[in-house]
Amino acid sequence: MIGFDFSIPKGEFVFRGEAAYYIGEARELDDEIINTEPIKKNSLNWLLGIDWYPGNDWTITVQYSHKFITNYIDILQEKENIVLSTAGITKKLFRSTLSVSTFAYVDISNGGFFDRSSIDYALSDEIHLLIGYDWFYGNKGMFGLYKDNSEYWFKAKYSF
Repeated sequence: MIGFDFSIPKGEFVFRGEAAYYIGEARELDDEIINTEPIKKNSLNWLLGIDWYPGNDWTITVQYSHKFITNYIDILQEKENIVLSTAGITKKLFRSTLSVSTFAYVDISNGGFFDRSSIDYALSDEIHLLIGYDWFYGNKGMFGLYKDNSEYWFKAKYSF
């Protein structure tokens, strides 16, 4: 693997990016093709992102990532191009003891997404109570597999 990354702060913004070229990465074949070894292919993976800190304890982030498999053949399980995006918004309240946030992964290639919305209340530096909702949507791709697994959740966290 060969890669690089960067992070450039500019005022309220941080511009980020990374790229990696994977050499000889094993790829799974379509389900119809049985009793064969995975095929090794190279891929180029890159990501660009912006973090915005507009003040008043707000954080807004977006990212775009793209994976391209070189010398693609149609018998691979993965698509030749895989596009994924993320977006997140966080607001801290009450002297940063309460954090309200949502963060989503969007599978642009297959039209699905996963979103986690949550509220995190810090009883102390060590004890946090969290409640949230995980929402899976899509009929295919990485999130389509989990479309029936959306759920509300509660978590108590102790850090030492």
